[in-house]
Amino acid sequence: MGSQEDGITRRELGALAATALAAAPQLGAQNPAEPVLDIAEWSYFWVGVEKISTARGTLCNGMQMYVEYWIPAQVRHPYPVVLVHGGYGQGTDWISTPDGKRGWASLLVEQGYKVYVVDRPGQGRPPYFPWFHGYFDERAQTFEAAAKELGRDVNDPVVAQAVASKGQPMANNAVTQNIWRTRGAMLLDQIGPAIFVTRGDGAVLASVTAQERPSLPWCSSSAGSSSQGAAATRP
Repeated sequence: MGSQEDGITRRELGALAATALAAAPQLGAQNPAEPVLDIAEWSYFWVGVEKISTARGTLCNGMQMYVEYWIPAQVRHPYPVVLVHGGYGQGTDWISTPDGKRGWASLLVEQGYKVYVVDRPGQGRPPYFPWFHGYFDERAQTFEAAAKELGRDVNDPVVAQAVASKGQPMANNAVTQNIWRTRGAMLLDQIGPAIFVTRGDGAVLASVTAQERPSLPWCSSSAGSSSQGAAATRP
């Protein structure tokens, strides 16, 4: 990386590095109340990937579940926490609040828990397939409804952040419960016994997963179902 053809010289790279190092303490001082997250591993994987044959080739059938996880450098609790979003939400609801505060995922990592955040099939990062997940219903959250729940003006940027993450939920019926049951069981088979923290009908996934894997220790707790995001307080 020594020539201008590479886009940047060693001298320029050194100057950038020095600037970044000088700025780091100032950035850390901007919010001294927030502990630094010491993370050993941060990645994701999918469970329940299945194929479907179509005229144009083999595709995923839409039943895969996305799992993002954070492993703290110092794990201080024996069981990981699985965070399951509610109806119109997605896993990002647990990462931060619409007004930029840390969410449950970060706060649990601070406390030394391994944290797994899921996006249920057809919501969040798993692609939405209308022929499988169903067509959009008329109750999808509006800016007006979110503004009323948050107690803010409909044009408030915080309201926009809240509504942006809302999508189409899968119907709660025998077919979808079977999908949640099998995907939840696949996750536990991979990570072992866990604590489920849920919002809204995410509690159904936790319940049917427990029925599918009754021999594994687990517990479940509801975090409510507000559009304000999964806000939590530091113990």
